[in-house]
Amino acid sequence: MKYKKIIFICRDNSTLSPLAEAIFKSICNEEEVIIESRGLVVLFEAPINPKIGVVLGSHGIEYSKERTKGLSEADFTRDTLVLAMNERSAKLCDERFPMIQVATLYDFVGEKEVEDPYGGTLIDYEKCFSEMSVVLRKLSERLGEE
Repeated sequence: MKYKKIIFICRDNSTLSPLAEAIFKSICNEEEVIIESRGLVVLFEAPINPKIGVVLGSHGIEYSKERTKGLSEADFTRDTLVLAMNERSAKLCDERFPMIQVATLYDFVGEKEVEDPYGGTLIDYEKCFSEMSVVLRKLSERLGEE
């Protein structure tokens, strides 16, 4: 793998990007790779959506991150892959950090975007988990080929 760090980004780092971070950590077997999530509009740290913890726990995935964290220039290195959870977040990242190359996770692996379950039921979050797991396995395979 040519990347030393992977950052999943979404608007507020409370739902999609922490979910992607946790799932990918459970899939990726590259111990040298740092896997994180960040938000683009995090004015102050807030709790991660509690439904994320419930869904992850039901799949035996431990996740210790409890609070949101905003994206900053200090998060980037030359070996960082930045993957946005949707097109809107990718555009916002491009505006705030024009020197950073960002792609949407779904364009990067050639899949359709997973719908944000925010405000939905646990069933919606479970569906998001399942769909995102498939996409993140493809990401792992693609990065293993590079």
